[in-house]
Amino acid sequence: MLKKLIFSILNLAQKVKRIMTKNKRKILYIITQTEWGGAQKYVFDLATHLTEEFDITVATGTDGSSRELLDKLASAGIKNFTFKHLKRDISLWHDILAVLEIAKFLRQNDFDIVHLNSTKSGVIGALAAWWNRIQSKIIYTAHGWTFLEPLHFYKHWLYLMMEKISAQLRDYTIVLSEKEKQIALQYGTAKPNAISVIANGLDLANLQFFTKEEARQKLNLDQNQIIIGTIANLYKTKGLKYLLEATKELNAKLLIIGEGPERKNLEEKTKQEILTDKIILAGSIKEAANLLPAFDIFVLPSVKEGFPYTLLEAMAAGLPIIATNVGAITEILENQKTGLIVPPADLQTLAEAIASFIKNPEQARQLGASAKETVKKFDLAITVEKTKNIY
Repeated sequence: MLKKLIFSILNLAQKVKRIMTKNKRKILYIITQTEWGGAQKYVFDLATHLTEEFDITVATGTDGSSRELLDKLASAGIKNFTFKHLKRDISLWHDILAVLEIAKFLRQNDFDIVHLNSTKSGVIGALAAWWNRIQSKIIYTAHGWTFLEPLHFYKHWLYLMMEKISAQLRDYTIVLSEKEKQIALQYGTAKPNAISVIANGLDLANLQFFTKEEARQKLNLDQNQIIIGTIANLYKTKGLKYLLEATKELNAKLLIIGEGPERKNLEEKTKQEILTDKIILAGSIKEAANLLPAFDIFVLPSVKEGFPYTLLEAMAAGLPIIATNVGAITEILENQKTGLIVPPADLQTLAEAIASFIKNPEQARQLGASAKETVKKFDLAITVEKTKNIY
């Protein structure tokens, strides 16, 4: 009798769940790459925090040095799908097939909202939706503007034209900073009456760090060595070659956590400069932010950024921070108050800033403490609520 009652209750619960899921509005997030980075964290955070109210699917391309996003989505029980022709680099053949592939998927699934992320998905996804004449609300989050990267003229022009055309096919654009909004309005890459600034946020209540001693043990680091560190995918836009140069004369070790196509160039540079005992390329490490206390100084030397999560995480860890004046960084850090801000690709100024923290540990500690207090305004709950209001 009891068994029958339990079975009936479970059966009823499943029916209720099916009804509730059926009545939920459906969201499709599309993002090009599967390796873990800022845009992937953004999608994952929204998907996992909105799953109670929406029926969520996340679709990706096949590019990426790891499948970390897909693994995290699977662990969280979020539906995911792969578009085999969606690639990061421009390829006429794959891009045409990607439009058709995504268009077919949109026809087969009645999504209420399609939320595109990063340049390639933003363009290809918008074209696919236009091709289908679908009624879904098309939203795009720009994680930095690719046409501002150091590119050949023709690529700069091509990416800009792609953004301008696809902007007319989208219903709404989200940018991560006021600076990015002004760029969008200046270049016409968003509709002036359909754009909002929504900053990235951290789930501060659940963010946990190892102690400095534990983090260094896990990374096999000397407990007494000065460690300069960063967490970044190994792309040219991350400016890591400048960080290598800036630290080579200092009495400190450089630790870079991350993976990507620039690894070979960085390895060759460390060998040529005979810096293999001073520079550690640790590769990709899951939940790398937990290890931030291993660093004495955090440096973000990017030449192009959006709104970097890793900077927020370094602030939450209370680290002294040096970052370049790109993207939203000046809207996150205040120079000389919560960190040091230097020009991008300026080797000498970067080296001087790092040296100043080493010589003045008390100043470094005070700036780190101020950053830890300031980061509280970048809360994930605010990001989710503002995004939901646009949906």
